[in-house]
Amino acid sequence: PHPNYIYSPSPAPVRGPPPRPPPPPKWSAEAQAVFNSGLELWKYYHKQIQDIPNANVNASLYDIKEFFCKRNDNGKLNSNSNNEVYNNLISALRKDIEVLTQKIQPKVYQYEFLKK
Repeated sequence: PHPNYIYSPSPAPVRGPPPRPPPPPKWSAEAQAVFNSGLELWKYYHKQIQDIPNANVNASLYDIKEFFCKRNDNGKLNSNSNNEVYNNLISALRKDIEVLTQKIQPKVYQYEFLKK
């Protein structure tokens, strides 16, 4: 054995019922709205890619934007899409994010994540 290692006997088996999992987080209505809007966009994206071989099923929001908005000849991401459903979903998500931002912003300073 290595001289710096401390060897101890195996811990005793745990008896009794297994520990309870922690309760799910309680989100504000604003945070839940962002989650729901993002989920709807994610579902729509997955509905669109179901027939595309090797499509990115683990797409981030940026990847989803790239899928719908495409890139121009210079390789830059276009700012909008021709897909009206996507445009409505991303607009709703942006609106919900802005509402959540307005709720969180005062607390950023209150809890000194940023100083004024």
